[in-house]
Amino acid sequence: MRKIVLSLAGTLALAGALWISSGTASFAALPDKITDVPKAPYDEAADGRADLAAALARAKAANKRVLVKFGANWCPDCRVLAGALEIPDIKSYADSKFELVSIDVGRRNKNLDLAAKYGQGLKGVPTVVIVDPKTDTAVQGLNTLALSDARDMTPAAILDVLKSYGG
Repeated sequence: MRKIVLSLAGTLALAGALWISSGTASFAALPDKITDVPKAPYDEAADGRADLAAALARAKAANKRVLVKFGANWCPDCRVLAGALEIPDIKSYADSKFELVSIDVGRRNKNLDLAAKYGQGLKGVPTVVIVDPKTDTAVQGLNTLALSDARDMTPAAILDVLKSYGG
C-alpha cells in the first residue's frame, strides 16, 4: 500500500511540474484583486463603427479575432474589466490572441445597432463579443455576459474567461 501511495504522490508531483512548465507559471504573478480601475475607459466621443472597422482590419492582417467590449463609463464592471485588461499578464495574453475594441453604449442609447449586428440585445454590460474578422460574424457558443460581474471576479478568473474565448 505504501508503494502505491508513494507512486501516486510522485505522479501528482510530476503532473504539477508539467502544469507549471506548460506556461501557466507566468500567470502566477496575478494579483488577488483589481485595484487600478480607470475612471473613463470608454471614449464617449468615439465613432464605434469606425473603431470596430479598424479593429477588424488589424485582426484580419494579424490572423486574430476581435474582442469587442460593449460598455460605458458609468458601469463599475466595465471599468474593472478595463483595469483587469491592463494587468501585464492579462494584457499580454489578450493582445496575443485578440484585437481589442471598446464600444461605448452610453446609457444604453448608443451603438446598440453594432451589438445587434452580432446577435446581442445588450442584456447587460459589459457584453463581450468575439468576432471572426474574415466573416465579420460573432463566434457562436460563447457566454457574452461572462465578464458582466467583473468587479466580483479575481484577475485569474477574468483570465480564465478570456482563455475560454479562445483565439
